[in-house]
Amino acid sequence: MVENFKILADEGITLDLKLRPSQLERAAKIIQDVPNLRVIINPCGSPIHVDLSYFEELRKLAEFPNVFMKMPFDSIESNWPLNTEIRSQILEIIAIFTSSRCMFASNFTAKAKEGFSSLEKP
Repeated sequence: MVENFKILADEGITLDLKLRPSQLERAAKIIQDVPNLRVIINPCGSPIHVDLSYFEELRKLAEFPNVFMKMPFDSIESNWPLNTEIRSQILEIIAIFTSSRCMFASNFTAKAKEGFSSLEKP
């Protein structure tokens, strides 16, 4: 499998990984084995419960300069800036990866078909 990831890296293709926290350690091993592969962790490592071990695993991944974090705002509540718990988690992820390696994403077009509008007020 590592050989396939090396091909992606050689071709300049970015690998998006949708992971659960239990898979972050294995991802770090792959990233270590293919250091020139650009990797995007999406969405935020998919935590169900955020605890100290989750942030510890993210810190390990952030040690690799080729790893980026994608934060999809359509999957968290629309009033996240007002929710101090979610806000602090997002700010912690940005602190871990730095703003230059974090990106925000949305699934706006798909959500709009479902009647969701990101312009709705909380």
